[in-house]
Amino acid sequence: MLKTFLFGPKYTNRQKEIIYFVKSTFGVRPRNLNFYEQALTHKSIQRDKTKDIIHNERLEFLGDAIISSVVAEILYLKFPKKSEGQLTQMRARIVSRDSLNLIGDKLGLEPLIHYHKTKNRFNSLLGNTFESIVGAMILDIGYKNTAIALKKNIFNDSWNFEEIALQNIDYKSQLIIQCQKEKKEIVFSLVEEIPLEKGKITFVMAILIDGEEKSRASSSTKRKAEQKASKKLLS
Repeated sequence: MLKTFLFGPKYTNRQKEIIYFVKSTFGVRPRNLNFYEQALTHKSIQRDKTKDIIHNERLEFLGDAIISSVVAEILYLKFPKKSEGQLTQMRARIVSRDSLNLIGDKLGLEPLIHYHKTKNRFNSLLGNTFESIVGAMILDIGYKNTAIALKKNIFNDSWNFEEIALQNIDYKSQLIIQCQKEKKEIVFSLVEEIPLEKGKITFVMAILIDGEEKSRASSSTKRKAEQKASKKLLS
């Protein structure tokens, strides 16, 4: 049940839900609801291309940078003996799409998101929306307060950072880091799109290092194929 004492009569039911969600999840009270309403609006609702609808992609960009910054600070202070490369890999895994989707799911975000529901699920919907909400918080309450809220309510002591990092291994990021250290050029290239039944597609991705193909793999998405090819090459 919503805490009615938080609200005045001027708010709609949706606005009350947003206020309660932000307050109960992050411990802060929204000042400008427009930022959060935008953060919870997915671009899929813009079915009529002639109308401009303000959706959450730009806030997603902002939130992604802030989450990465906050996690980097936490890891730097929490693991003083780990190298730059190890910290970079841990951060990449913790802020990976799978990890952020899991956070969005645990926060119960989906019922609040305004998006066009279809049979094809948006794989990154929850993680992207979590990023957008963080972006909205930056604009609404500033970096310092947002960072405090994230450390206290999301990336807090209940997290086993090393265990989570191991659960979400980002082989592509590991490979990119290794190539950067060895000053080698790495390119992920789409080789082929194989049409399957019911409109599905298999993507074949190749990894080229200094212009020479070193690995390739196929999967239902480009990202998964890149991860498989990276894992194969690292192994």
